[in-house]
Amino acid sequence: MLNTSTSQTLLSSSAAFAVARVDRVTFNDAASDGYYPCAPVTSKGKVRKFDSLDLIVLYVFGRLRDVGFITAKAGAHSCRLMEWLKDQRAQGVKLDAKKSVTLILGDVGGLDGTPMQFTWDRNIKQQWASPGLGIQTFLLTIELDNIRRSIAESIEQEGKFEQADEE
Repeated sequence: MLNTSTSQTLLSSSAAFAVARVDRVTFNDAASDGYYPCAPVTSKGKVRKFDSLDLIVLYVFGRLRDVGFITAKAGAHSCRLMEWLKDQRAQGVKLDAKKSVTLILGDVGGLDGTPMQFTWDRNIKQQWASPGLGIQTFLLTIELDNIRRSIAESIEQEGKFEQADEE
C-alpha cells in the first residue's frame, strides 16, 4: 500500500502521470498557468519528483478533470486538498489510517470560488450550517484508501516505472 505518513519521493513525472492517469500536457499547462500551484518544484531541465501525497493529489486532479471540472477549479480543489493533508500530517494525524476525506463546497459547488473545507467525518449531514460557508450544496468524498490501492497496483503492475533518483 502507498505510504502517506512520510514524504518520501516515489516517482518521476512521466511515471506519475501514467500511474495517476493524467495527461502530461494538461498537467504542464495547469502548472505553468498557475492553476496547479502545489506541483512538485522543479527547475529547468530537471524532472519533477512526486511523493505519495503528490501522487494522491495528482490522481484527484485527474478525476476532477474527468468529471468535467475546468482545469482552474480542479487544480484549486486538488491543491487545497494537498494543503489540508500536509497540515493534518504536521498535526500528527496518521494519514494512512484515514480511509476517506470529504470536501465540502459552498453554494454552486464551489465552482464560483466560494469557501470550501475538508473533514474526516463521514456523517456530514450534521454539519450543513457551517459558519461562513453558506449552504453546502456539494459534497465530494475522496476515498483515500481506494486511491492509495489504485496507485500501488498501477506501480506494481507496470513494473517499468522507476523510482525518481534522489539528488
